[in-house]
Amino acid sequence: MTTVVVTSKGRVTVPKHIRQRLGMKKGERVNFMEEGDYIVLRRDFRRSNKKHKGAHVL
Repeated sequence: MTTVVVTSKGRVTVPKHIRQRLGMKKGERVNFMEEGDYIVLRRDFRRSNKKHKGAHVL
């Protein structure tokens, strides 16, 4: 598990090793969803690269 800090503007940075492993690129859109006590970050496939599919629980 990796811990990140929420900025005063509510921003978080997806750690580099996670971006690399998932093939995330600059400008790619993501969705945040609440599932109980978890936040799920998922690519927005309507606008993102179609070859990468799936949700990833952080």
